[in-house]
Amino acid sequence: TVVNVALKSEATEVEEVVVTAIGVKKSEKTIGYAATTVGGDDITMDKNRSMLNSLQGKVAGVNISSASGAPGASTKVILRGFTSLSGDNQPLYIIDGVPMNNSASGSTSLNGGTDFGNQANDVNPEDIESITVLKGSGATALYGSRAANGVIVITTKKGKNSKKGTEINYSSTIKFSTPLRLPQLQNVYGQGIYGNWDQRENTSYGPKFDGEMRYWGHVVNNQRLIKPYVGLEDNVADFFEVGKTYQNSLSVTGGDETSSYYMSYSNVNDDGIFPSDKDSYKRNTLSMRGSAKLSNNFTSSASINYVNKKNKFVPTGQGGQSVWNNILQQPRDIPISELANYNAPFFDKDTYYSPYTTNPYWPLMENGNENNEDRVYGMADINFSPNEHFSALFRVGGDVASRDLKQWQARKINISEADGGFNEGVDVEEGFIEEYRRSVSSLTTDLIISYNNKVGDFTYNVLAGHNMNQLQNKTLDAYVTGIDIERFYNISNSYGTPQVGQYTDKSRLIGAYGSAEIGYKSWLTLTVTGRNDWSSTLPPANRSFFYPGTALSFVYSDAFPAIKKVIPYGKLRASWGKTGNDAGVYRINSTYYQPSGFPLPNGVNGFSVDNKIGNPELSSELTTESEIGTDMRFFNNRLGLDITYYQKVITDLIYDVDLAYSTGYTYQTMNLGEISNKGFEVLFTITPIKTKKLSWDLSFTFAKNKSKLISLTNGLEKVDISGLLGGTEVFFRGIPGQPIGVFEITAPETYIDPEGVEHTVVNTNGVPKLSPDKYKYAGTSELDFMAGLTSSLSYQGFSFNFVFDWKQGGVMYSRTAGMVTFTGITPQTLYNDRQPFIVPNSVMQIGTETDGTPIYVENTIPVTYDVLGGSANSYWDNGGEAVGGHQIIDKTFVKLRSLSLMYNVPKKFLNRLPIGSLQAGIVGNNLLLWTPKSNNIIDPEMTTFGNDLEGEFGEFGATPSVRTVGFNLSFTF
Repeated sequence: TVVNVALKSEATEVEEVVVTAIGVKKSEKTIGYAATTVGGDDITMDKNRSMLNSLQGKVAGVNISSASGAPGASTKVILRGFTSLSGDNQPLYIIDGVPMNNSASGSTSLNGGTDFGNQANDVNPEDIESITVLKGSGATALYGSRAANGVIVITTKKGKNSKKGTEINYSSTIKFSTPLRLPQLQNVYGQGIYGNWDQRENTSYGPKFDGEMRYWGHVVNNQRLIKPYVGLEDNVADFFEVGKTYQNSLSVTGGDETSSYYMSYSNVNDDGIFPSDKDSYKRNTLSMRGSAKLSNNFTSSASINYVNKKNKFVPTGQGGQSVWNNILQQPRDIPISELANYNAPFFDKDTYYSPYTTNPYWPLMENGNENNEDRVYGMADINFSPNEHFSALFRVGGDVASRDLKQWQARKINISEADGGFNEGVDVEEGFIEEYRRSVSSLTTDLIISYNNKVGDFTYNVLAGHNMNQLQNKTLDAYVTGIDIERFYNISNSYGTPQVGQYTDKSRLIGAYGSAEIGYKSWLTLTVTGRNDWSSTLPPANRSFFYPGTALSFVYSDAFPAIKKVIPYGKLRASWGKTGNDAGVYRINSTYYQPSGFPLPNGVNGFSVDNKIGNPELSSELTTESEIGTDMRFFNNRLGLDITYYQKVITDLIYDVDLAYSTGYTYQTMNLGEISNKGFEVLFTITPIKTKKLSWDLSFTFAKNKSKLISLTNGLEKVDISGLLGGTEVFFRGIPGQPIGVFEITAPETYIDPEGVEHTVVNTNGVPKLSPDKYKYAGTSELDFMAGLTSSLSYQGFSFNFVFDWKQGGVMYSRTAGMVTFTGITPQTLYNDRQPFIVPNSVMQIGTETDGTPIYVENTIPVTYDVLGGSANSYWDNGGEAVGGHQIIDKTFVKLRSLSLMYNVPKKFLNRLPIGSLQAGIVGNNLLLWTPKSNNIIDPEMTTFGNDLEGEFGEFGATPSVRTVGFNLSFTF
């Protein structure tokens, strides 16, 4: 008998698996909190050397920004707003289950800031399988207090069993970079001051350009330079060169039924937009991972990664050693690129045209720094699974990094005028040399025991674990001023005594945690978690702190199958949790330091109590967070909507509070207040087109977070978030009832007339009269919202991808804005064609009543040209209305973050070649930038104040960001 059988295909949806806390893999259906996963292909799409920059615009509720356009610059990542005024607001980074350090290397000094990058960017993006972002306390509590600000879980590529044997992947990229945003400059007025031409001036407050030939510079050897008096539209842009970046990555993977291996090597060689290699970044990474089945019950895996980095950074800030600071002090008619031969007559330190500034090529070529880092991180684990229900895992991981930094400033002493010099005594710099060494180590162990089973329609998973994490930091620093022999940068090359400092700290965190998960028919899952931490940085009475959590997932489309016709997939989720955040090291007891002048000449040494008094009652910050959300998908997953609302309150904020000098101390670390954050996140995905030849995927993210400093204790009315800003007359503060990070500026005096109209009070020059004790609200650094648009279009081997990133609202401080106003090179200073004018709606005081009440009349004093610009107290230098007001700018922007056009060669053309796949294409980053008309000066992402809350203050002479365009070639065999 013949039986004819016809097989009918059936599509079975594979449940999405998400890597959650402690590395546990769960079905997406059972997760009761928001978790976003970005695949490795999306991370490497734009061939960015930074895995964090590759996430920009792709994850709702995550604020990612690059500190600058310098090669190797650091990246700031903030999840759901700031939770601490002075602590670490960065998320915890986990690589294959082990925490990694993310400390940043550099300085926020106003007189030569540096940024050598943060350690999370050490990871080779080509090694990443996926990145999962866990934002809420319900998702992160099991990781302990280090995860109070969220967790970024990085899963790396592993070896795999392949019938084809060993697989080799290679990718090579070359990119070219140019400045993305330079200040918009005026080309109406040129070199001079008070409206008069002055060949020595570094400002553009001279007369209008007339095209006539004029001398410039000094008389040197009976010779003079001559040029037309015209504006040079590109004199700033001409200073920079085209930067070049080379990236290569090679990986080898393979395995069989019992073992697997993965090895990779990558290098990045990036030379930035400044002439020479003084802004460069070189990174080499080597990774090895493997796993083995030791027996029927035991498996083991291990990984080791080595990173070597070499950085050079052009310092930011003010003064003669800042290149950008000196570029901005070039009048509009000075050909900057012609100054390149800084040792030639007319351009060297003795014959340079202006005594008020420095040839920018001098600090670029003569000053410098070299940062070298070596890092090793990895893990090893062994897993015991006697059956399918029970498992026990022990894992140990480590992260050790050593950094050597050398930086120097050249000696700059001008010769006397009698010997042919013109700038004697101006910007004299004796130079300095610094040698700095730092080592950071982290050791982590985990013991995790889990059990799972199913009874009828119920499933349950129980997990218990123990965790230990130890951090240690060591630094050794030697610094000396006054160089004897020029260009010999050795600590011994000085008449001065080196200042030597040594520092060591160690902290330990021990935790015990557990979770229980109960599921019913795969559509209802309840998870309960709890963790207790013991921190060495807190006093014994407060050292132990416990935080619980719970999460609920309800897949209503499975619970009520009848609605699947309308909503094929729908899930409600809700979570609640607490996380703690311990204090920094050595805040409990007072410490000692060696005062200036010790050791004494006769060899007697001495130490003094530090100006920080210990606090034996310090306790941990505590975050309580709840969230609710829904995930819906329609039309076979071609349309999806994920919405989350959250709110969290952070109590017992840890902050360094200023004390009265009469106490004998300067400050004390205290618990002083409360912060709240609330907001919502939206992820919308759609596939408008999906055929065999053509597909188009779009995703849109939107997030809005509102923060509030609810209260401050200890009688405080406000706190200064940054202690570096006293000289700018711009203050970045925390004020109860306001968002975190409020700007205040010194405000002008005002007068309210009998009709209730407010007027500006001016002084005898007609300029607003400033009140030293009055501050004006100038905005907050907080964004109104963030949005991102990602598009992926593919057609017959071609793929076209782009990402837009939109950040709306908020303001920032910009010293660059202040400099272009001070030097008169910005269009803002063209107001009224620089003719005298009267400050609108202003009054002046003409006397006082008998009771002392001021008498005001309408102001008739015009602001004249000599007051408009060219002096430190000029109208524009004071912002036109308040000190620093012109330095507060809108930081709204829209960026074309990335773009790529790739072509995959069809396999039929590769059949006769030992190549499995071949891809080539064009890639670009930060190609376009849109900002409000009020900000025609700087990329608002730039910062020179670090990667935390203080970085929201803005920039102090940050160098320009860059756009990059390049080519990529990738293949496997």
